[in-house]
Amino acid sequence: MSFLKGTIFRRRGGNGKNDDPPGNNDKNNPLENQYRVATGGGGKESAPTALKEHPEDIKQNIDAVRSFLAARLAIRCYSCASNITENFSVRDWVRRWSEGAQGNPAKGCYLCAATCSSCKDLTCLGCGNKVRKSKNPLEIDGYYIDWCCRDGRLFGIWLLLARYDCVEIRWQASSPTTESKQSLARVSHSPNNRKTQDARGIGYADDRTGHYNPFATFFYDGPGFPPVYSNRPLQFHGSGEKEDEFVGKVFDFVARMIPGSRNKNLPAELHAMLQLGLLLDKVADLLRNDSLDDVTKRSHVYKAAFGLVSKLSSHTELIDLVKCARYYKQQTPGLEILSLPKLHQHGSPPLILGEKIASVGERLKQLARQSSIVLESAESQDLYTRSGENLLFCCESILSLYTIISADQDSSEIRSRVSPQEKWESFHQEHGVSRNEGIFDRTHAYYSKAIAMTYSSPGRIKRLVTELANMSTSLPIGIFVKISESRPDVMKCLIMGPPDSPYGYALFDFDLFCTSAYPNQPSQVHCRTAVGKTINPNLHPDGKVCLSLLGTWRDGDAAAQCQPGKSTILSVLISIQAMIFTEDPWRNEPAYTSAVGTMADIRAQRYVQKIQPQIVTAGMLNWLTQPRHRHGIWQREIRAHFKYNKSNILAKVDKWEKESPVLKFRGIVQELKLAIEDINRH
Repeated sequence: MSFLKGTIFRRRGGNGKNDDPPGNNDKNNPLENQYRVATGGGGKESAPTALKEHPEDIKQNIDAVRSFLAARLAIRCYSCASNITENFSVRDWVRRWSEGAQGNPAKGCYLCAATCSSCKDLTCLGCGNKVRKSKNPLEIDGYYIDWCCRDGRLFGIWLLLARYDCVEIRWQASSPTTESKQSLARVSHSPNNRKTQDARGIGYADDRTGHYNPFATFFYDGPGFPPVYSNRPLQFHGSGEKEDEFVGKVFDFVARMIPGSRNKNLPAELHAMLQLGLLLDKVADLLRNDSLDDVTKRSHVYKAAFGLVSKLSSHTELIDLVKCARYYKQQTPGLEILSLPKLHQHGSPPLILGEKIASVGERLKQLARQSSIVLESAESQDLYTRSGENLLFCCESILSLYTIISADQDSSEIRSRVSPQEKWESFHQEHGVSRNEGIFDRTHAYYSKAIAMTYSSPGRIKRLVTELANMSTSLPIGIFVKISESRPDVMKCLIMGPPDSPYGYALFDFDLFCTSAYPNQPSQVHCRTAVGKTINPNLHPDGKVCLSLLGTWRDGDAAAQCQPGKSTILSVLISIQAMIFTEDPWRNEPAYTSAVGTMADIRAQRYVQKIQPQIVTAGMLNWLTQPRHRHGIWQREIRAHFKYNKSNILAKVDKWEKESPVLKFRGIVQELKLAIEDINRH
């Protein structure tokens, strides 16, 4: 086969295997705070039931961070014994460090040390001694950080985690109708703040350089404006550029400050503060995103999140934070308040936990599945552009992380699937999108067109690969797609008729091809199962598929037509399953679309009875009795379908047989039952 001009197709070597175990992809797991909204516009899922009291491990963690902070704040100046932590606040401490350490290595130690107001000496809050400065302090994006000892480093991590919680809680409490917006408005017009506050009321610029400093305060919460708390469940939603910049920097600093994998016996307080804080919940929220396109566009914050997860995964003491299920944080005052003695927590909301929810690793599952599709799919020069390389880097990072986290997964944590329906759903999740070079042969309806293509427009293959990756976690149950390994623009699709339609559980085979002008022109689809038969007004006996999204039907709503650059393969497949294999196919005929009344209903019923023998024969029986079908490229899907859906199929055809004398007379249903028994025996 000749290669396309301007496009190089080839297999990508290396890390290609999808190690994703079958799972339910959070389908039955309550989602923390940002509850999943149903695709069909349904309401939000309810939060997990709140626990009556904190689990023992959480109680121990709270005690650990309280003792740790108390020890740090009890340290006095090593030189004159003066109090150096009076009026301590995380916000002021982090601001002092960020304003001093931005571009100044000598002040990197300000995060973990305090200057005595009496003698001006610098004391480490980790060990209580004079600060020992490093010759090579840590630097990220112009910010320097240094520590004197192990506890000094740990104190720095605690400060960043606590500061992030303050910002996240204020984000979540902020609303256009809340007092916080009025406060922001008052502050923005204050003479003292006009030069430093960001025009959006978010963040501060450095007075000396004019550069935005995401650590300074981010949201104004200065004197006179008490912390804003909300009784609403926590809901992560910040995704603007400056929010991502701040979050990404926190991810980077925390990851870099956590000791390397060679350091053993990490302090228990580190695990405690990471579990109690909101930073890992933010990581999980980001990883819940199943759009690789969005991940690539926000690659800075995602790469930083991957770095943090990778660092945690490298430690046996910390890997459970990303590998095991997490407690749902329904409400929290933040790490700073949790670390204070109870007598200082008056007026703050309590920490309310719910049952355990999906782990960070579980959140990676869908992205890992998509990434494997991208990395295993045929490549082109599209993926060697700047954006393409960025996509590949993200996919490789995701798959590498998931492989590490999912290794030796405790089988007790994987939900046992016992019912046939659960097994069918699991099978579909694992095999919904797969690669098979066998589909690209002369029997494919568009083989000649694909061979004749000599040019592929820039960005076309990358668009296809991204679409297929997104499809791997978005396909409705009962739709399977096989992609050519060398030509991702050539596909075969198997679509199961919706259970409540006259096509229920029947299987229909389609060939699909994306022309050189895709996505500016619609894909082309041919129904192999319909050839020589009359089974639907939209599926012609020559295999033509009549559908607005394909440009083969021009009447009707303009919004239903193909939208150049926007319509997707997934939307075409969903439309075929939902709009062609409908409960009332007779009214798919343009002349009968608006037909009403008793006679119209009778004609509609007769049409169904007329096509049912062909549906049972072509959509069920032939798959089991004809060798080219039973042992063809869909053999794995055929076997699973008639195994896991057996009882539903038999119930459906028994009902049809009672309603259709033709089915009963021909003995088709009895023949089908014998064929189903035969395939389930072998």
